[in-house]
Amino acid sequence: IADGNRLPYYDPQLGNGEIVMKDRDIPVSIRLTDSFGNRTTVRLPLRPDQPVKEVPLLEPMKKEIEYDLIDNTLMVAQKPCGNQNALKVFTRQGQFEITPTYFNQNRWVYLINLQQHLPDSVSGCGGSVELLLRDRVPSGSSYDYYSDKVDIHFPERALYDTVFLKVDHRLAGGREVFTVGTRTTPLKRTARVLLKSEVPVADREKYAVYRVQGNGLDYEGGTWLGNGIQFFTRELGDFTIARDDLKPVIFKISISNSSARLRIRDRQSG
Repeated sequence: IADGNRLPYYDPQLGNGEIVMKDRDIPVSIRLTDSFGNRTTVRLPLRPDQPVKEVPLLEPMKKEIEYDLIDNTLMVAQKPCGNQNALKVFTRQGQFEITPTYFNQNRWVYLINLQQHLPDSVSGCGGSVELLLRDRVPSGSSYDYYSDKVDIHFPERALYDTVFLKVDHRLAGGREVFTVGTRTTPLKRTARVLLKSEVPVADREKYAVYRVQGNGLDYEGGTWLGNGIQFFTRELGDFTIARDDLKPVIFKISISNSSARLRIRDRQSG
């Protein structure tokens, strides 16, 4: 059950929805009821078994190393490459090594609890991956993140679940690109973001925040405050600060004594 899930369907006694297995069978009843009161019940036992590391059904990998975030767990997989199966995990507090949680001849899989460790990157014999995870943002309270290039304010209950925040600043195609979380993270309420840029003060009235969408830009706006530009968004992702020197264009469709049809286009701030 997600940390921010407040729907009344779940009994608080269930905890977070996990079942802790012990050294005995656990009886489970599943009841399904439709809107007319018809009910079906299925009963089955959950039988514990000793965990095994070698899993025969893991599929071959297409890449040397890849990762995925699943709830509070970071899953890293890499192709087997000799006897050096340790994965180096780099955090702000230092670095450590872990061995595969499970494996077969096709892949080694490592699981990292993000509530305990927040990696900046990982490295193995298959290569390295930059994760750029900077902070944990709780779902139930307001939260502020501060850094040299990006400040973010999440109001109370803006998130549906704990977010492991990805933040980055880089130059791409002659522009500054600011990574503020990921687009797949849903926001329930608007977040306030401050991007700190080196745009000259004299030119700032021509600059605004744009969302990076593939090879295009979508206008977000923004207000200059001190050394940065502030804007509000309901969608995280990659942003840039761009100059708008393009004039709006007006196309005449038809004009008569009683009406005029025009098409107005602005490829940037419009």
